[in-house]
Amino acid sequence: MNEASAQRWVVEFCKKNGGILSAQDAVFLVRRTGPDQARLENEIQKLLLLEATITQEMIEQVVQEDPKDTIFQLLDYALSGQGQNSLSLVWDFETNKQYAHKICGMLVWQVNILAIAFSAKILPEAVIAKQMKITPYVVSKSRGLARRLSRASLIRIIEIVATGDLQLKQTDVKPY
Repeated sequence: MNEASAQRWVVEFCKKNGGILSAQDAVFLVRRTGPDQARLENEIQKLLLLEATITQEMIEQVVQEDPKDTIFQLLDYALSGQGQNSLSLVWDFETNKQYAHKICGMLVWQVNILAIAFSAKILPEAVIAKQMKITPYVVSKSRGLARRLSRASLIRIIEIVATGDLQLKQTDVKPY
């Protein structure tokens, strides 16, 4: 299910279960969780236990973010020179017992999309998304980061992430 379908679905699912969820809050929820229908169903059921009208504030307090969005935020902070915020996210990974190999895999995936967004500047986002089997939203977010990079910076990021990935897989290095 794509994000747009998921947004419509959560509004209807919420309504069928006696709740109210605005379209704007549905967008927020789906971006926070991803379009996984089973997860969305579980999150809506949790939220409806608290109150019939679901708000963005409730979603922020109850629903854990999709780690892919957190990885994007980590890259955004790092590329914006916000080292303290980057370290805070890494600390959150460790505190929440996020599996280091999974986090590294998502970082590799995100850097791959960043490289594609950088390289395919003239292609429309919808074309890239279709070829990559990802949402246009992901391409759009990655393009925003890619605009801030030089080719040399992108190559350096790829080298750092690849080195970290290899060290995690081939050595006893402590991930956090």
